[in-house]
Amino acid sequence: MASMKIGVVLAVAALLAAIAGRVEAAQCNGSPAMLASCLPATQSSTSFPGAQCCSSLTRFRGNPDCLCSTMLTARQQFTFSVPNAFTIPERCGYANEIPPHYKCGNYVVGH
Repeated sequence: MASMKIGVVLAVAALLAAIAGRVEAAQCNGSPAMLASCLPATQSSTSFPGAQCCSSLTRFRGNPDCLCSTMLTARQQFTFSVPNAFTIPERCGYANEIPPHYKCGNYVVGH
């Protein structure tokens, strides 16, 4: 009986965490146009993205779910490498913005 209660509590906690993540992503207000200056930097995982690109990423700091949803929306309009795109925050000097093995759509990114 106790193990069943623990299982239910864990399931509810997982559901609440998933809902919270979706709400956070929904409140993101990210637009693919915000990432336009970063498109050239998606062709490589090593080149410096440029000041305009790095400046546009500041709105996504601490919110990889917002960055993910914005990138996936942009991916419908532009052709670019999502794994390379997820290296841009680090290349802009925003270390540790993307958690290790972060899942964004069908992609797993981060160190």
